[in-house]
Amino acid sequence: MPKESGHISAWIADKKIDKNPWIEVNFGEILLTTGVSIQKRGDKDEYASKVRVLHSKDGEKFYNVGKYSYYNWDSGKPDKKKFPIPVYAQYIRIQILEFFGNPALRFEVHYIPNDIPEIVKNNLLSKYFN
Repeated sequence: MPKESGHISAWIADKKIDKNPWIEVNFGEILLTTGVSIQKRGDKDEYASKVRVLHSKDGEKFYNVGKYSYYNWDSGKPDKKKFPIPVYAQYIRIQILEFFGNPALRFEVHYIPNDIPEIVKNNLLSKYFN
């Protein structure tokens, strides 16, 4: 994605100031989260090559979602990682552990909405584990 109207096409931490960069999403409610997709910066060759994903219900206590993940940017497409098991969370935090250039990423958190019928939710979860 090219730079548009002077805007940078990713979240970027300042590596000179922030020695432990992370970005966090607050959904405003607890959702069943199933994974994340992470992509490199769209206007430069800068990216997070190793991240840790954490989850929390209260924004105070955070827990790892499995092990840290390495990301491969050769294709230029988002790298989707399913969580080992879905987790209920209001907060998802992505911590950058290693990076190229600057700690930068674009991301999407995958979740199952609360307002879908239970039968649909169960169907989605059964496909998740297959």
